[in-house]
Amino acid sequence: MEVMSDKNIFNYPDTNSSRAGIEFLNRKFEKQKIAIIGLGGTGSYILDQVAKTPVKEIHIFDADVFQLHNAFRSPGAVSSEKLEAENGIMKVDYYYGIYSNMHAGITAHSKYVTLENVSELKDFSYVFISIDKNEVRYNLTKAFLNMGVTFIDVGIGVNKSELSEWCCSCYSWND
Repeated sequence: MEVMSDKNIFNYPDTNSSRAGIEFLNRKFEKQKIAIIGLGGTGSYILDQVAKTPVKEIHIFDADVFQLHNAFRSPGAVSSEKLEAENGIMKVDYYYGIYSNMHAGITAHSKYVTLENVSELKDFSYVFISIDKNEVRYNLTKAFLNMGVTFIDVGIGVNKSELSEWCCSCYSWND
C-alpha cells in the first residue's frame, strides 16, 4: 500500500487514496491551481471536497462576514463563540482556519472578485463561481470566457417576488 509522500500538499498522510488504490489518480491533480469565488452554501461544500484532493493551490475569495444563516448552509458545525465574536469573522478566515489544518496550499482572499480584479485569476486551472448575484456571475462568466479560463458556474439567485411566492432569477447567455 503506497502512502503519499511527505512532499505532499496535505499536512498529514492521505491514507484513504492508498486504501482505495487510487493514488495514481491524485497525480493528475498535483499541479492544479483552483479558485473558489464565494463561500456560501455551495462554495463552502466545494472547498470541503477540493481540500481533500492534492491540488497544488486553493484560493478562496469572499468579502463577507460569516453569519448565523451561513452556519446552517455549511459543512460541519460552527461554534456559537465564532458566530458571536464582536466584529464577526470573515468567511475566508473561518474556512481557512478549518481547511488549512488538512491542506497546506490554501490562500484566503478577503475580497470580492470584480471586473477590475478578475484578471488576477487568469492563470488558474479551474475557477468555481458560487455566488448568488446574477449580474456579477454574468460579468465574470464573460470575462473568463474572454480570458480562456476554465470555470464552472454553480451559483444560483433565488429571490422572493411580489407576483409569486418564489422566483428563480435567470439570465440569458446569448449576449
